Amino acid sequence: MGLPLIMMSKYEMHSFRKTSWLVCVLLVVLVLTGCKKIEKEGSGTAIVRMKLNQGQSSSRMAGVNSDFTDGVDTELIALVADNTPFSQNYQSLGNLYQYALTDLSTGTVSLTVPLDTGIKLYSYVFFGEIYTASELTNSTKRADQFGKSSSFTISSGDTSKEVTLTIVDVTAPTVAQVTGVTTPTNDTTPAYTFSSSESGTISYGGSCSSATTSASSGNNTVTFNALSDDTYSDCTLTVTDADGNASSTLSVTSFTVDATAPTVAQVTGVTTPTNDTTPSYTFSSSETGTITYGGSCSSPTTSASSGNNAISFNALAEGTYGDCSVKVTDNATNQSSALLVNSFTIDITTPTVASVSSSTSNGSYKQNDNITVTVTFSESVIIDNSSGNPRIQLETGTNDRYANFISGNSTSVLSFLYTVQSGDNSSDLDYKA
Repeated sequence: MGLPLIMMSKYEMHSFRKTSWLVCVLLVVLVLTGCKKIEKEGSGTAIVRMKLNQGQSSSRMAGVNSDFTDGVDTELIALVADNTPFSQNYQSLGNLYQYALTDLSTGTVSLTVPLDTGIKLYSYVFFGEIYTASELTNSTKRADQFGKSSSFTISSGDTSKEVTLTIVDVTAPTVAQVTGVTTPTNDTTPAYTFSSSESGTISYGGSCSSATTSASSGNNTVTFNALSDDTYSDCTLTVTDADGNASSTLSVTSFTVDATAPTVAQVTGVTTPTNDTTPSYTFSSSETGTITYGGSCSSPTTSASSGNNAISFNALAEGTYGDCSVKVTDNATNQSSALLVNSFTIDITTPTVASVSSSTSNGSYKQNDNITVTVTFSESVIIDNSSGNPRIQLETGTNDRYANFISGNSTSVLSFLYTVQSGDNSSDLDYKA
Protein backbone atom coordinates (compact mmCIF):
# COMPACT_ATOMS: atom_id res chain seq x y z
CA MET A 1 0.00 0.00 0.00
CA GLY A 2 1.32 3.42 -0.87
CA LEU A 3 2.10 6.01 1.83
CA PRO A 4 -0.86 8.42 2.31
CA LEU A 5 0.00 12.10 2.43
CA ILE A 6 -2.02 14.87 4.11
CA MET A 7 -1.39 18.32 2.63
CA MET A 8 -1.76 21.53 4.73
CA SER A 9 -1.89 24.50 2.37
CA LYS A 10 -2.80 28.23 2.32
CA TYR A 11 -0.11 28.92 4.94
CA GLU A 12 -0.12 32.68 4.85
CA MET A 13 2.15 33.99 7.62
CA HIS A 14 2.64 37.76 7.70
CA SER A 15 6.24 38.05 8.72
CA PHE A 16 7.91 40.56 10.98
CA ARG A 17 11.15 40.70 12.86
CA LYS A 18 10.78 41.36 16.57
CA THR A 19 7.55 43.33 16.17
CA SER A 20 4.36 42.94 18.17
CA TRP A 21 1.55 42.92 15.56
CA LEU A 22 -0.21 39.75 14.66
CA VAL A 23 -1.01 38.31 11.23
CA CYS A 24 -2.78 35.01 10.60
CA VAL A 25 -1.19 32.20 8.55
CA LEU A 26 -3.72 29.80 7.04
CA LEU A 27 -2.66 26.15 6.94
CA VAL A 28 -5.02 23.77 5.09
CA VAL A 29 -4.62 20.02 5.20
CA LEU A 30 -5.57 18.32 1.88
CA VAL A 31 -5.27 14.68 0.97
CA LEU A 32 -2.88 14.33 -2.01
CA THR A 33 -4.24 12.80 -5.21
CA GLY A 34 -4.08 9.03 -5.13
CA CYS A 35 -4.10 8.78 -1.32
CA LYS A 36 -6.93 6.80 0.18
CA LYS A 37 -6.34 6.79 3.97
CA ILE A 38 -3.92 7.63 6.79
CA GLU A 39 -1.58 4.76 7.49
CA LYS A 40 -0.78 4.23 11.13
CA GLU A 41 2.75 3.82 12.48
CA GLY A 42 2.24 1.31 15.17
CA SER A 43 -1.24 1.58 16.64
CA GLY A 44 -1.71 5.33 17.23
CA THR A 45 0.26 7.54 14.82
CA ALA A 46 0.32 8.52 11.18
CA ILE A 47 2.79 10.25 8.92
CA VAL A 48 1.41 13.65 7.96
CA ARG A 49 2.96 15.83 5.32
CA MET A 50 2.04 19.50 5.68
CA LYS A 51 2.15 21.65 2.62
CA LEU A 52 3.05 25.28 3.32
CA ASN A 53 1.76 27.65 0.69
CA GLN A 54 4.50 30.24 0.08
CA GLY A 55 2.97 31.62 -3.08
CA GLN A 56 2.12 34.90 -1.41
CA SER A 57 5.65 35.90 -0.48
CA SER A 58 4.74 39.56 -0.16
CA SER A 59 2.07 38.61 2.37
CA ARG A 60 4.49 36.28 4.09
CA MET A 61 7.03 39.09 4.31
CA ALA A 62 4.60 41.78 5.44
CA GLY A 63 6.17 43.96 8.13
CA VAL A 64 9.65 42.51 7.71
CA ASN A 65 12.59 44.88 7.26
CA SER A 66 13.91 45.24 3.70
CA ASP A 67 17.15 43.43 4.54
CA PHE A 68 15.10 40.23 4.90
CA THR A 69 13.61 40.34 1.41
CA ASP A 70 14.99 36.89 0.68
CA GLY A 71 12.17 35.59 2.86
CA VAL A 72 12.20 32.81 5.38
CA ASP A 73 15.52 30.96 5.50
CA THR A 74 14.74 28.36 8.17
CA GLU A 75 11.48 27.29 9.77
CA LEU A 76 11.34 24.87 12.68
CA ILE A 77 7.99 23.24 13.43
CA ALA A 78 7.31 21.83 16.92
CA LEU A 79 4.46 19.35 17.33
CA VAL A 80 3.21 19.42 20.94
CA ALA A 81 0.25 18.33 23.06
CA ASP A 82 -2.50 20.93 23.01
CA ASN A 83 -2.02 21.83 26.70
CA THR A 84 1.60 22.88 26.16
CA PRO A 85 2.25 26.59 26.91
CA PHE A 86 4.13 28.54 24.26
CA SER A 87 7.77 29.38 24.89
CA GLN A 88 10.14 31.47 22.82
CA ASN A 89 12.75 28.87 23.72
CA TYR A 90 11.66 25.82 21.70
CA GLN A 91 13.89 23.55 23.75
CA SER A 92 11.91 24.34 26.91
CA LEU A 93 8.60 23.14 25.47
CA GLY A 94 6.86 20.45 27.49
CA ASN A 95 4.88 17.56 26.05
CA LEU A 96 6.85 17.66 22.80
CA TYR A 97 6.14 15.00 20.17
CA GLN A 98 8.54 16.01 17.41
CA TYR A 99 10.65 18.77 15.81
CA ALA A 100 10.86 19.02 12.02
CA LEU A 101 12.16 21.55 9.49
CA THR A 102 9.98 22.94 6.77
CA ASP A 103 11.34 22.03 3.31
CA LEU A 104 11.28 25.55 1.88
CA SER A 105 11.94 24.30 -1.67
CA THR A 106 8.70 22.29 -1.68
CA GLY A 107 6.88 24.06 1.11
CA THR A 108 6.24 20.85 3.04
CA VAL A 109 7.04 19.33 6.40
CA SER A 110 6.46 15.75 7.49
CA LEU A 111 5.47 14.90 11.07
CA THR A 112 4.56 11.75 12.95
CA VAL A 113 1.17 12.69 14.39
CA PRO A 114 -0.64 10.86 17.23
CA LEU A 115 -4.19 9.92 16.26
CA ASP A 116 -7.29 11.15 18.08
CA THR A 117 -5.16 13.30 20.41
CA GLY A 118 -5.32 17.03 21.00
CA ILE A 119 -2.25 18.60 19.40
CA LYS A 120 -0.99 21.98 18.22
CA LEU A 121 1.90 23.40 16.20
CA TYR A 122 4.44 26.04 17.15
CA SER A 123 6.52 27.66 14.41
CA TYR A 124 9.99 29.18 14.85
CA VAL A 125 11.06 31.27 11.84
CA PHE A 126 14.61 32.46 11.14
CA PHE A 127 15.52 35.16 8.62
CA GLY A 128 18.99 35.36 7.11
CA GLU A 129 20.20 32.13 8.75
CA ILE A 130 20.08 28.58 7.40
CA TYR A 131 20.18 25.94 10.11
CA THR A 132 20.07 22.16 10.10
CA ALA A 133 17.78 20.28 12.41
CA SER A 134 20.71 19.13 14.53
CA GLU A 135 22.04 22.68 14.84
CA LEU A 136 18.70 23.84 16.20
CA THR A 137 18.04 20.90 18.49
CA ASN A 138 21.58 20.68 19.89
CA SER A 139 21.65 24.39 20.85
CA THR A 140 19.05 27.06 21.31
CA LYS A 141 18.77 29.73 18.62
CA ARG A 142 16.74 32.90 18.96
CA ALA A 143 13.96 32.90 16.35
CA ASP A 144 12.93 36.11 14.56
CA GLN A 145 9.25 35.22 14.43
CA PHE A 146 6.89 32.80 16.15
CA GLY A 147 3.63 31.13 15.16
CA LYS A 148 1.08 28.93 16.87
CA SER A 149 -2.04 26.99 15.98
CA SER A 150 -5.20 26.20 17.84
CA SER A 151 -5.74 22.70 19.13
CA PHE A 152 -6.75 20.09 16.54
CA THR A 153 -6.81 16.30 16.11
CA ILE A 154 -6.07 13.84 13.34
CA SER A 155 -8.34 10.81 13.20
CA SER A 156 -8.13 7.63 11.20
CA GLY A 157 -10.00 8.16 7.96
CA ASP A 158 -9.74 11.96 7.91
CA THR A 159 -9.15 13.26 4.41
CA SER A 160 -8.53 16.93 5.19
CA LYS A 161 -7.94 19.24 8.07
CA GLU A 162 -7.75 23.04 8.12
CA VAL A 163 -5.46 24.58 10.70
CA THR A 164 -4.87 28.30 11.27
CA LEU A 165 -1.55 29.61 12.57
CA THR A 166 -1.23 33.06 14.09
CA ILE A 167 1.85 35.06 14.84
CA VAL A 168 2.72 34.94 18.54
CA ASP A 169 3.03 38.23 20.39
CA VAL A 170 6.50 38.46 21.91
CA THR A 171 6.23 42.05 23.10
CA ALA A 172 6.08 42.41 26.87
CA PRO A 173 3.52 44.74 28.48
CA THR A 174 4.70 48.18 29.55
CA VAL A 175 3.70 49.17 33.08
CA ALA A 176 3.94 52.54 34.84
CA GLN A 177 2.78 54.08 38.10
CA VAL A 178 -0.25 56.38 37.82
CA THR A 179 -1.13 57.12 41.46
CA GLY A 180 1.11 56.02 44.31
CA VAL A 181 -0.07 55.13 47.80
CA THR A 182 -0.82 58.19 49.90
CA THR A 183 1.89 58.56 52.52
CA PRO A 184 1.59 58.50 55.40
CA THR A 185 -1.77 56.72 55.41
CA ASN A 186 -3.90 55.20 58.16
CA ASP A 187 -5.45 52.83 55.63
CA THR A 188 -4.00 49.36 56.24
CA THR A 189 -5.31 48.19 52.83
CA PRO A 190 -4.14 51.11 50.67
CA ALA A 191 -5.02 51.59 46.99
CA TYR A 192 -2.48 51.82 44.16
CA THR A 193 -3.05 52.69 40.49
CA PHE A 194 -0.81 51.70 37.58
CA SER A 195 -1.16 51.47 33.81
CA SER A 196 -0.48 48.50 31.54
CA SER A 197 -0.19 48.48 27.76
CA GLU A 198 -1.78 45.02 27.68
CA SER A 199 -4.12 42.84 29.69
CA GLY A 200 -2.51 40.07 31.66
CA THR A 201 -1.83 38.47 35.02
CA ILE A 202 -0.44 40.57 37.88
CA SER A 203 2.34 39.21 40.08
CA TYR A 204 3.39 40.98 43.28
CA GLY A 205 6.75 41.19 45.01
CA GLY A 206 8.22 42.45 48.26
CA SER A 207 5.98 43.06 51.26
CA CYS A 208 2.83 43.76 49.22
CA SER A 209 0.20 41.44 47.80
CA SER A 210 -3.37 41.79 46.56
CA ALA A 211 -6.45 39.75 45.75
CA THR A 212 -6.47 41.44 42.33
CA THR A 213 -4.50 39.31 39.89
CA SER A 214 -5.87 40.42 36.50
CA ALA A 215 -4.80 43.61 34.70
CA SER A 216 -6.61 45.26 31.81
CA SER A 217 -5.15 47.49 29.14
CA GLY A 218 -5.11 51.02 30.57
CA ASN A 219 -5.29 52.11 34.21
CA ASN A 220 -5.69 49.50 36.94
CA THR A 221 -6.41 50.20 40.62
CA VAL A 222 -5.47 47.47 43.08
CA THR A 223 -5.95 47.28 46.84
CA PHE A 224 -3.08 45.78 48.78
CA ASN A 225 -3.78 43.16 51.41
CA ALA A 226 -3.68 44.28 55.05
CA LEU A 227 -0.37 45.82 56.13
CA SER A 228 0.88 46.61 59.63
CA ASP A 229 2.30 49.97 60.72
CA ASP A 230 5.61 50.38 58.90
CA THR A 231 7.36 51.97 55.92
CA TYR A 232 7.18 49.93 52.70
CA SER A 233 9.80 50.49 50.02
CA ASP A 234 10.16 46.98 48.54
CA CYS A 235 6.75 46.48 46.92
CA THR A 236 6.76 45.58 43.21
CA LEU A 237 4.47 44.21 40.52
CA THR A 238 4.73 42.77 37.02
CA VAL A 239 2.16 41.99 34.33
CA THR A 240 2.45 38.87 32.16
CA ASP A 241 0.36 38.78 28.98
CA ALA A 242 -1.47 35.79 27.50
CA ASP A 243 1.60 34.80 25.46
CA GLY A 244 3.81 34.63 28.55
CA ASN A 245 5.59 37.95 28.04
CA ALA A 246 6.38 39.53 31.42
CA SER A 247 6.74 43.27 31.88
CA SER A 248 9.72 44.81 33.60
CA THR A 249 9.31 45.07 37.38
CA LEU A 250 7.41 48.17 38.51
CA SER A 251 8.56 49.47 41.90
CA VAL A 252 5.82 50.97 44.04
CA THR A 253 6.82 54.34 45.48
CA SER A 254 7.79 54.04 49.15
CA PHE A 255 4.92 54.68 51.57
CA THR A 256 4.22 54.56 55.30
CA VAL A 257 1.23 52.96 57.00
CA ASP A 258 0.38 54.56 60.35
CA ALA A 259 -2.90 53.45 61.89
CA THR A 260 -1.93 54.31 65.48
CA ALA A 261 -3.41 57.44 67.04
CA PRO A 262 -1.22 59.77 69.16
CA THR A 263 -1.34 59.41 72.94
CA VAL A 264 -1.70 62.66 74.91
CA ALA A 265 -1.39 63.33 78.65
CA GLN A 266 -1.33 66.32 80.97
CA VAL A 267 2.09 67.37 82.26
CA THR A 268 1.43 70.69 84.01
CA GLY A 269 -2.11 71.91 84.53
CA VAL A 270 -3.24 75.52 84.66
CA THR A 271 -2.54 77.12 88.06
CA THR A 272 -5.81 77.73 89.87
CA PRO A 273 -6.88 80.23 90.77
CA THR A 274 -4.83 82.52 88.55
CA ASN A 275 -4.96 86.16 87.60
CA ASP A 276 -3.35 85.35 84.22
CA THR A 277 -6.03 85.67 81.55
CA THR A 278 -3.82 83.79 79.03
CA PRO A 279 -2.75 80.90 81.27
CA SER A 280 -0.14 78.31 80.29
CA TYR A 281 -0.74 74.57 79.97
CA THR A 282 1.71 71.74 79.25
CA PHE A 283 0.86 68.33 77.80
CA SER A 284 2.76 65.49 76.14
CA SER A 285 2.13 63.79 72.79
CA SER A 286 3.56 60.53 71.45
CA GLU A 287 3.61 61.94 67.90
CA THR A 288 3.85 65.18 66.00
CA GLY A 289 0.59 66.50 64.67
CA THR A 290 -2.04 69.22 64.61
CA ILE A 291 -3.65 70.46 67.82
CA THR A 292 -7.37 71.10 68.01
CA TYR A 293 -9.07 72.67 71.03
CA GLY A 294 -12.47 72.09 72.56
CA GLY A 295 -14.72 73.76 75.08
CA SER A 296 -14.09 77.36 76.18
CA CYS A 297 -10.35 77.33 75.41
CA SER A 298 -8.37 78.03 72.26
CA SER A 299 -4.78 78.90 71.39
CA PRO A 300 -2.71 80.24 68.48
CA THR A 301 -0.49 77.15 68.89
CA THR A 302 -1.74 74.50 66.46
CA SER A 303 1.31 72.23 66.00
CA ALA A 304 2.41 69.58 68.46
CA SER A 305 5.79 67.90 68.59
CA SER A 306 6.63 64.50 69.97
CA GLY A 307 7.24 65.02 73.69
CA ASN A 308 6.17 67.92 75.93
CA ASN A 309 4.28 70.86 74.47
CA ALA A 310 3.68 74.16 76.35
CA ILE A 311 0.80 76.28 75.07
CA SER A 312 -0.85 79.52 76.17
CA PHE A 313 -4.61 79.82 75.92
CA ASN A 314 -6.19 82.83 74.28
CA ALA A 315 -7.52 85.55 76.65
CA LEU A 316 -10.21 84.33 79.02
CA ALA A 317 -12.64 86.28 81.16
CA GLU A 318 -12.97 85.80 84.88
CA GLY A 319 -14.60 82.51 85.69
CA THR A 320 -14.10 78.84 86.29
CA TYR A 321 -13.26 76.66 83.26
CA GLY A 322 -13.93 72.95 83.43
CA ASP A 323 -14.71 72.12 79.77
CA CYS A 324 -11.40 72.82 78.00
CA SER A 325 -9.86 69.95 76.01
CA VAL A 326 -6.99 69.20 73.60
CA LYS A 327 -6.64 66.66 70.75
CA VAL A 328 -3.69 65.86 68.47
CA THR A 329 -4.16 64.55 64.90
CA ASP A 330 -1.06 63.02 63.30
CA ASN A 331 0.02 63.27 59.66
CA ALA A 332 -1.89 60.09 58.81
CA THR A 333 -5.13 61.69 60.18
CA ASN A 334 -5.20 59.48 63.29
CA GLN A 335 -6.74 61.55 66.11
CA SER A 336 -5.97 61.13 69.79
CA SER A 337 -8.66 60.88 72.41
CA ALA A 338 -9.67 64.21 73.96
CA LEU A 339 -7.41 65.33 76.81
CA LEU A 340 -9.50 67.21 79.41
CA VAL A 341 -7.65 70.21 80.86
CA ASN A 342 -7.81 70.44 84.65
CA SER A 343 -10.53 72.76 85.90
CA PHE A 344 -9.18 76.22 86.73
CA THR A 345 -10.40 79.63 87.82
CA ILE A 346 -9.35 83.01 86.52
CA ASP A 347 -9.72 85.87 89.00
CA ILE A 348 -8.35 89.31 88.19
CA THR A 349 -10.39 91.27 90.78
CA THR A 350 -8.38 92.51 93.83
CA PRO A 351 -9.92 91.49 97.18
CA THR A 352 -11.16 94.34 99.38
CA VAL A 353 -11.41 94.55 103.18
CA ALA A 354 -15.02 94.32 104.21
CA SER A 355 -14.44 94.76 107.94
CA VAL A 356 -11.92 94.64 110.78
CA SER A 357 -13.13 93.41 114.13
CA SER A 358 -12.11 91.39 117.14
CA SER A 359 -13.51 88.27 118.65
CA THR A 360 -12.15 89.46 122.00
CA SER A 361 -14.70 91.36 124.09
CA ASN A 362 -14.17 94.99 125.14
CA GLY A 363 -12.33 95.45 128.40
CA SER A 364 -9.05 96.22 130.07
CA TYR A 365 -6.11 93.94 129.38
CA LYS A 366 -2.79 93.71 131.02
CA GLN A 367 0.68 92.92 129.71
CA ASN A 368 0.97 89.59 127.84
CA ASP A 369 -2.79 89.27 127.34
CA ASN A 370 -3.75 88.19 123.79
CA ILE A 371 -6.33 89.93 121.63
CA THR A 372 -7.53 88.36 118.33
CA VAL A 373 -8.14 90.77 115.46
CA THR A 374 -10.32 89.49 112.59
CA VAL A 375 -10.09 90.92 109.02
CA THR A 376 -12.93 90.01 106.66
CA PHE A 377 -12.29 90.30 102.89
CA SER A 378 -14.69 90.45 99.95
CA GLU A 379 -13.47 87.01 98.77
CA SER A 380 -11.16 84.26 99.80
CA VAL A 381 -7.53 85.21 99.90
CA ILE A 382 -4.29 83.25 99.78
CA ILE A 383 -1.55 84.16 102.22
CA ASP A 384 1.93 84.54 100.73
CA ASN A 385 4.39 84.30 103.59
CA SER A 386 7.43 83.74 101.44
CA SER A 387 8.77 87.17 102.50
CA GLY A 388 7.60 86.98 106.12
CA ASN A 389 4.45 86.39 108.09
CA PRO A 390 1.72 89.00 107.34
CA ARG A 391 0.73 91.44 110.08
CA ILE A 392 -1.41 94.52 110.65
CA GLN A 393 -0.42 97.63 112.61
CA LEU A 394 -2.60 98.73 115.53
CA GLU A 395 -3.09 102.08 117.28
CA THR A 396 -1.77 101.23 120.74
CA GLY A 397 -0.67 104.60 122.11
CA THR A 398 2.86 105.95 122.10
CA ASN A 399 4.22 102.82 120.49
CA ASP A 400 2.08 101.16 117.83
CA ARG A 401 2.10 97.39 117.95
CA TYR A 402 1.48 94.66 115.35
CA ALA A 403 -0.95 91.79 115.25
CA ASN A 404 0.56 88.78 113.46
CA PHE A 405 -1.35 86.43 111.14
CA ILE A 406 -2.29 83.14 112.73
CA SER A 407 -5.04 81.52 110.59
CA GLY A 408 -7.57 81.75 107.73
CA ASN A 409 -5.42 81.10 104.63
CA SER A 410 -7.59 80.51 101.50
CA THR A 411 -10.66 81.87 103.27
CA SER A 412 -12.23 85.32 103.38
CA VAL A 413 -11.65 85.73 107.13
CA LEU A 414 -8.08 86.13 108.45
CA SER A 415 -7.18 86.09 112.14
CA PHE A 416 -4.30 88.06 113.64
CA LEU A 417 -2.98 87.90 117.24
CA TYR A 418 -1.94 90.96 119.24
CA THR A 419 -0.11 90.54 122.56
CA VAL A 420 -0.41 93.46 125.02
CA GLN A 421 2.94 94.94 126.00
CA SER A 422 4.02 97.31 128.75
CA GLY A 423 3.00 100.91 128.01
CA ASP A 424 0.27 100.06 125.49
CA ASN A 425 -2.80 102.23 125.98
CA SER A 426 -5.85 102.67 123.81
CA SER A 427 -9.44 103.47 124.71
CA ASP A 428 -10.63 102.03 121.35
CA LEU A 429 -8.18 99.60 119.77
CA ASP A 430 -8.08 100.13 115.99
CA TYR A 431 -5.82 99.40 113.04
CA LYS A 432 -3.77 101.96 111.20
CA ALA A 433 -4.78 102.55 107.58
